[in-house]
Amino acid sequence: MTFNQCRICTHFEGFKNDLKVCPAFPNGIPDRVWRASNDAAYNAEHYGVHSDDLPAHNKVLKEQVGQYVFKPITLTKI
Repeated sequence: MTFNQCRICTHFEGFKNDLKVCPAFPNGIPDRVWRASNDAAYNAEHYGVHSDDLPAHNKVLKEQVGQYVFKPITLTKI
């Protein structure tokens, strides 16, 4: 099972005015980034697209703000 990369990223801020936002995309995360997994091979296999169409956000993208990239949340035992 693979999760949407944004939902498991420490930078994801949630939904504001019906937009999905984070510091890299304060005016809304583009759909092509939102739909992607952080695994480019998974994107190619399951969506049949080139990694530029659904980019794993492991490098700075030209349309974003700042130097933010995917950083997974960590779960700790309680």
